[in-house]
Amino acid sequence: MKHNQLVTQVTLYYLNHVAEVLRSRQRSVEQWLGAENLRESDLYDSSCVVDVDVYCRLIVSAIRLSSMPHLGLVIGAQLSINHHGALGFALLNCGSIKEMLNFFQRYLITRTPLFSLDIDRHQDETQVVINSSLVNEQVQRAMTEVMVTTLFSTIQTALSRVGQTPIQARSLPIIKRVGFRYSQPDYLPKYQQLMGSNMAFSQAQTHIVLNNHWVDKQMQTVDQASLTQAKMFCEQELANSIAHASWQSKVLMQVIKQNDRVPDIQTIAEQLHLVPRTLHRYLKKEGTSFKIILEQAQLAMAKQYLAEHTSTIKSVAYRLGYSDVANFRRAFKRWCGITPQQYKQENDPTL
Repeated sequence: MKHNQLVTQVTLYYLNHVAEVLRSRQRSVEQWLGAENLRESDLYDSSCVVDVDVYCRLIVSAIRLSSMPHLGLVIGAQLSINHHGALGFALLNCGSIKEMLNFFQRYLITRTPLFSLDIDRHQDETQVVINSSLVNEQVQRAMTEVMVTTLFSTIQTALSRVGQTPIQARSLPIIKRVGFRYSQPDYLPKYQQLMGSNMAFSQAQTHIVLNNHWVDKQMQTVDQASLTQAKMFCEQELANSIAHASWQSKVLMQVIKQNDRVPDIQTIAEQLHLVPRTLHRYLKKEGTSFKIILEQAQLAMAKQYLAEHTSTIKSVAYRLGYSDVANFRRAFKRWCGITPQQYKQENDPTL
């Protein structure tokens, strides 16, 4: 059974940085874009949008052409606050890292509809959870690398404005630990070079845990007038982004955020401030249904879990809400045309 592809339209923000990497490695940017009927000028046109499947193909082909599986880390390291448009302008004028995180959470959709943030505040630490609606595993990892590295660099830039000294950075670091939902890549040293060693893979969700001592510190030289103006720009972009986001992507994002729980349409509709009948009607207009989207999310998560060498087929079935492993096997074969065991053998290098 083939699932409908998401029709969410996304801008080409940040792909100009991918083009620069390809060019530095003597790869043809013209051919890379031409395969999707795009031109280099489109990378700098804020009104140019493409379907998510086109965007994903561009990322996959860029990784292949560059011979850089860690391309996401490279791009993320290149991005500064100034590269984020109105959102970046707002971040530069925030009064604390706490305020920056809140801006990131609210206005991230203006830069990409493929991710969202949840911020969980505790007594001594703040956990920033990074949710993704991407179902292509290779693209999800690459774009998550961009997101996490971008957050890292934004936070590190902010520390210079809260008066953190090098000694304090070593004894009381702001970033306590990092977790990634996917399995550990072969290029772990690249991660450690950018983010240190306190990280873990194959976690329930991708997250960054921050020390509230620094999260709450007030920054120096805050321009309140500039912040107000930046917020106005961000609100304008937010209204435009929400108006053009598809209901498919909104539902998929909420489903993936459930963290191994299988939600029903009632639960998702409530999170989107709708009644189930209205949500069903919206999805039908987009040529899909809640059942199709739920299966799409389960397939993506099943592939991710099966590729982890520590996961058994039984444990994957239970994580996806199947009490009967045989039912999971039948569902997976219906989705992919092969059994979970066959998929695991093809994608787990330890077997």
